[in-house]
Amino acid sequence: MSAASAPEPGPVEGRESLRVLFFMEHLGRYLRFFDSVIRELIDRGHTVRLVFEREEGAPGPLEQAWLARMERHPNFSWSHTLAWRRDPWFRVARPVRGALDYVYFLQLGEDRVPYLLQRARRRAPETFQQLMRIPGMSSPAGLRAWSRVLDLCDRAIPLSERVQRFVRNEHPDVVLVTPHLMPASTDVHYARSAAATGVPTAICVASWDNLSSKQLLRVVPDLVTVWNDTQKEEASGLHGVPADRVVSTGAQCFDHWFGWQPRPREQFCARVGLDPAKPYVVYLGGALFPTTMIEADYCRRWIEAVRGSDEPALRTAASSCGRTPSASRSGGRATSPTSKASSCGPTTSSSPPSRRPGPTTSTRSTTRPSPSGSTRRR
Repeated sequence: MSAASAPEPGPVEGRESLRVLFFMEHLGRYLRFFDSVIRELIDRGHTVRLVFEREEGAPGPLEQAWLARMERHPNFSWSHTLAWRRDPWFRVARPVRGALDYVYFLQLGEDRVPYLLQRARRRAPETFQQLMRIPGMSSPAGLRAWSRVLDLCDRAIPLSERVQRFVRNEHPDVVLVTPHLMPASTDVHYARSAAATGVPTAICVASWDNLSSKQLLRVVPDLVTVWNDTQKEEASGLHGVPADRVVSTGAQCFDHWFGWQPRPREQFCARVGLDPAKPYVVYLGGALFPTTMIEADYCRRWIEAVRGSDEPALRTAASSCGRTPSASRSGGRATSPTSKASSCGPTTSSSPPSRRPGPTTSTRSTTRPSPSGSTRRR
């Protein structure tokens, strides 16, 4: 997210100008993913109305600075709404979806997705957690029955009249929704209710793992935008969205990388303590789930595997490990391509280990059961 620049108005010839209504669950969480999208829409002559919920308090300093600069543009406006959270059915929808998501991850199995199951269990109603401890309730047959019943309950929840009224009052040409897809989240009701007004509605998937490690959409809007063809397959195969309604748009939150200039090799090596005359391997980390291992441990095992490679160039290559800068502190943009070398392993050649470490356990599921019932939009 950039608070330093906002698009300048300019004429757009031969292109229809649209009024876009964009729902976000929380500005601080999702603006960094769609900052460039909003600015590009405005730059092309469209009008954007950004609406978010104040679930976790008012916008922070970075978001406030961004909003202040964007407000200078006549084609941008923003507001917040509690239309869905104050809907009478919200208090019903949340525990139903929490239980449904818990059953879904139980079906995947704790041996395959331990952290994802623990997360879903924490977000499920306490009473339902206790119910699942009764013998037979979490058996394959029991889970199939619970999935069917809870899915019917989820689909029986009425469309939100408050959300529909809000959408009609805005008179948009298109509605965009980027839902929070954690277990027990009910943000897809914005898409369901908005679509029922007759306005073309799209779900914009924010990040790379949102379709593979979180809840099922259980709704088919007019369009779903994803990063790449892998996510396109996930949208169709896991979530039941017809392929012709899914569009790969690229990882828009990394658009700013195309404007970066590479640092000279000598300068980079001096910064992280490497010999520029020798080959090196850089590992840029993010985060691993705490139920597997901390990332420093993973990096040490990775270095051992590199040292034990059959390829001489890898056995003697220097290693530099670093974490990418925190998106929460930099507004989603990295301030530099790397961070300083960490203490996760030697940066000089060492003897190969006596044994090679085994593969680490991945918590990401590649195959998933299909959602029960129809996924067709109501």
